[in-house]
Amino acid sequence: MENILIVEDHKEFREAMKRFILMKGVKADILEAVTGQEGIDIALRRRPKVVIIDIHLTRGISGLELASLIKRQDDSCGIIILTMYAKQDMKDLGRHKDVEDFIDKSDLDRRLVPTINRLLSPKGNL
Repeated sequence: MENILIVEDHKEFREAMKRFILMKGVKADILEAVTGQEGIDIALRRRPKVVIIDIHLTRGISGLELASLIKRQDDSCGIIILTMYAKQDMKDLGRHKDVEDFIDKSDLDRRLVPTINRLLSPKGNL
């Protein structure tokens, strides 16, 4: 079974996301990290297929920095960044080379699981 890592510093949101993903039938082990440093440590040990990262982590490494660090270690890992940005800001961020998708937190219920399933598929982030 594949691993999915959620890096989110707000416990309630992280746990709700985990429940939502599992409730929608995604077949994966869900790993959790609170900080960017914890996220990189877990990613190096457990090699998740997908990493979901809050762009605004409150301590240490930012979400985009974490995405780049993980991609340097495992280019096949699919990265999803969660934002609260306006659509235009997300369009500008979409050019970030280490991220497969940016999802506004208001669109999670509609976009998160399809994106995860796409990244978990054999062709992954193509």
